[in-house]
Amino acid sequence: MTEVDDVRYDLTGGVARITLAAASRLNALTPAMAARLIVLCDLAEREARAILLSGDGRAFCAGVDLSDPSATPGPEVDGGLILEAHYNPMVQRLRDLKIPLVVQVQGAAAGLGMALSLMGDVIVLGESAYFLAPYARIGLAPDGGVAALLTRSIGRTRAMQVLLLADKLPARRALDWGLVTEVTADADLSQRALSLAVRLAEGPTVALSGVRELCWAAGESRFEESLARERLMQTTIPATEDCQEGNRAFLEKRPPRFIGR
Repeated sequence: MTEVDDVRYDLTGGVARITLAAASRLNALTPAMAARLIVLCDLAEREARAILLSGDGRAFCAGVDLSDPSATPGPEVDGGLILEAHYNPMVQRLRDLKIPLVVQVQGAAAGLGMALSLMGDVIVLGESAYFLAPYARIGLAPDGGVAALLTRSIGRTRAMQVLLLADKLPARRALDWGLVTEVTADADLSQRALSLAVRLAEGPTVALSGVRELCWAAGESRFEESLARERLMQTTIPATEDCQEGNRAFLEKRPPRFIGR
C-alpha cells in the first residue's frame, strides 16, 4: 500500500466518504496523509454536498505516526515546523470547508487524531470509543488546535482535566460534557453516521455553509462581529434557489426539495 492509499475517497450520492485507511498502525497520520486529506477536501467541495470522515479498523486515529524520526519532534527535529508545514494546514482546511463534515469515531481518537475528530460539525461515536490527549504522558504540549477546541467546547476546567491528567475520555462522558453530537451502539455506528451525512447532503447547501461559518466564527470573535456576519448572509442567502424553495415548501406544507444552489 502506498501513502496515497492510506486515505481513501469515494462519492456516494452527495456524500464524499474520506477514510483513513492505515489500520495496521491505527490510522496514525503521516505528512503524506495530511497532504492527501487537503487534496480530497478540495475534491469533495467540487463534487459533493457533505463529507463523512472515518477510519478503518479498530481505531479512528492514534495520532501522529512516530515511527518516522524525520517527522517526529525531538532534539534534532523542529516539531513546530512539522506542524506548520503539514498538520496545521490539514486542520485549517477542515475548519474552512464550505460543506458539512460528519466524523465517525470508533475505538481511539488520540493526540492529533483527537483534534482531527473534533473538527467535525457532527461527531458520532461508537459506545466503546474514547478520546485521549496523551501529551502530558510523553512531555509534549498539545497540537492540532486541540487545546482551543476543547476549551471552546467544554470549558477551561474540563479541558485542563483532559490535557493535564491525560486520562481516557469515554464516549458517554464526552457526550455528557457536550463535546460530541451523539453516541450509538458500535454495530450501528457506520450506518448512523452515513444517515446523518446523507441528511446534510440533502439540505440547503449554501445556508449550511453559512451555519458553519457563523458557528466557527462565534467562538473566535466579538458578538458585534457575529452580528455583522449574519447581516451579510441575510443579504445573499435569501436569493438562493434553496431558500426560495424552502419558503414555498413551508407555505405549501410539504418537504422541501433542495438542489444545492
